[in-house]
Amino acid sequence: MARYKLQNLPEYLRILDAKVDLSKPTYSRIAETIFPELAGAETMTTGHPLVERAKEAYKVACKLRDLDYWKLVPL
Repeated sequence: MARYKLQNLPEYLRILDAKVDLSKPTYSRIAETIFPELAGAETMTTGHPLVERAKEAYKVACKLRDLDYWKLVPL
């Protein structure tokens, strides 16, 4: 699993928020929403680098959520 990057914390939080949405968006939809400047007009399917990035970011986000990520943010 990839290590977290503190500068990606907002991205991780957005992905966690998206996955608990009642509409249950796919990783493709999440990638299109979170990385619009990188997505362009192409159709994203499983295996697309941005879809894979969203999947990996979700795994990291879950790990941070479960391990008290709030301790990473300076108060």
